[in-house]
Amino acid sequence: MRKLGRPFDEQAAAAAADRILGIMDSHLAQRNWLATNEATIADIACFPYIALAYEADLSIKDYPAITRWCERVAALPGFAWLPADFYAVYVGFRCAYVRPALVPK
Repeated sequence: MRKLGRPFDEQAAAAAADRILGIMDSHLAQRNWLATNEATIADIACFPYIALAYEADLSIKDYPAITRWCERVAALPGFAWLPADFYAVYVGFRCAYVRPALVPK
């Protein structure tokens, strides 16, 4: 398989993602945020990649600290979900990993 004109090993990429998610989950099991004791640009920058992991057939359900972190990010003041035209794709993440109370009406 090739992506962007380069060879792409899907199994190696999935294994690398699993390793990285494990590291992130261990990190977040000991703290609420990625970089400091408060939310920072690091959390905001990483969130979309984690939230859309399902698009790469990756699941975060086995990473409880990441799931809790996603809930904290979604609860930040001013947090906004993707526009309505993305809702059908994004709703799978929200229903599966974020408490229903956080899903916009």
